[in-house]
Amino acid sequence: MGIFNDLIILQKESNIQLLNYLLILAKLIFITYSGTLFGSYLLSLYFNFKSKKGSQTEQLLSRDYINLITPNKTIAFALGIVPYISIIVIYAQLLYNTDSPVVLYLIWGFVFFLIALIGAYSYKHSLQLSLQMATISPKEPIEEGDIYHYTQALSRLKARAGILGFVFLFFSLWILISSSSLAVDKERWVYADFISTLFSIPAIIIYINFITAGLAVTGMAFIVKFFIWDKYTYKFTPEYGEKAQKLNASISLFFMAFQPIFLILNLVLTPKYAVSYFMFGFALAVLLISFYTIHIIYVIVRNNKMGYSSFAFYLVILVFFFTIIKEQSAFTVANKQQFAYLADEYKQYEEAKLASLGRTQESINGEELYKVKCTACHQFDQKLVGPPHKLVLTKYIGKKDELVKFLLNPVKVDPEYPAMPNQALKPKEAEAIADYMFEHYGPMLEK
Repeated sequence: MGIFNDLIILQKESNIQLLNYLLILAKLIFITYSGTLFGSYLLSLYFNFKSKKGSQTEQLLSRDYINLITPNKTIAFALGIVPYISIIVIYAQLLYNTDSPVVLYLIWGFVFFLIALIGAYSYKHSLQLSLQMATISPKEPIEEGDIYHYTQALSRLKARAGILGFVFLFFSLWILISSSSLAVDKERWVYADFISTLFSIPAIIIYINFITAGLAVTGMAFIVKFFIWDKYTYKFTPEYGEKAQKLNASISLFFMAFQPIFLILNLVLTPKYAVSYFMFGFALAVLLISFYTIHIIYVIVRNNKMGYSSFAFYLVILVFFFTIIKEQSAFTVANKQQFAYLADEYKQYEEAKLASLGRTQESINGEELYKVKCTACHQFDQKLVGPPHKLVLTKYIGKKDELVKFLLNPVKVDPEYPAMPNQALKPKEAEAIADYMFEHYGPMLEK
């Protein structure tokens, strides 16, 4: 991260919170887009390989899958490139001045993603051209050898571009997912190299979850795109339409069934210091919506109720959305101290800037903060809602930094008392309260 520090603009506390929200938005856009791109690309390659036996239906499926998420390059730029760059920039801001290699890995992932897009669009155009060549009956006589060699060269280009692009896409998304997983597990920052980051168990589990979710959303997106949104412009035979809709609903149902399993595995593998009630709340929402979505898609497959496809599609997107919020909640909780440090760095920068202009900020009054934040639940030598501070301070003699950390992020310590609510203190405010407590009550401890 050191090479990026000179490019970072220090942010105040409210902006740090805003960056977390923007990271959720950027990930929602990119993960949904890239998941659908992955699923449609994989299925297009699969049916293109099967179509070598001469099946026209499989050729059309191959064409339609790659057209699903690559209608034009503007889509790739708006839903792929811009959100990925945003993710890199936001992580660089939030992980400023840490040992985390997350941003460096994400940059490599972005380079792979750009190559993957080039491969995907090259594959798409060569596939369309080969399908056109197969249906053209030339009016002028052309040597059979020329046609044969041209179509063979086109077929090789299609295969190479398709496979190469998909390989780069596979690794670029693996890097993104594993880097996001590493950002949550801060204890691994010091020793996590590139290979161990990719092959960590949480990263592999989350990536497989991403692949299955991407295939689930691809199935529903195919039906919605071609048979609902474009039903007046998309030309297809009744036989092809019935087969394509049934196939994609079945694909979506099969891969959607894995989501509850991966959700539970993900919760088990989340570091304890990243867990919160907020995260569990969204995990429960993901679980309930997943089961309901599975039921809706089952009705579509079982009773051929394709009219429900739009509803099922939006439910799958909602599962993506809540899953991303759940993951970002874990990231936020795990990096509370880092965000407090960033806010403090900004405050110091602001104070230095004001001092250079001959202005000063008001000093923080620890006594006033103590009376506002603490006296409702604590007294020095009497038990109220919380323990008396006479007992508390005894534990922190010579450990002021630990008291400050507790004030910034309180946790349940004594089972006889309820957990102390987070007072949303800034680092300097927590330090001022700790100083006041030791200065005011410290002499009383010796009596």
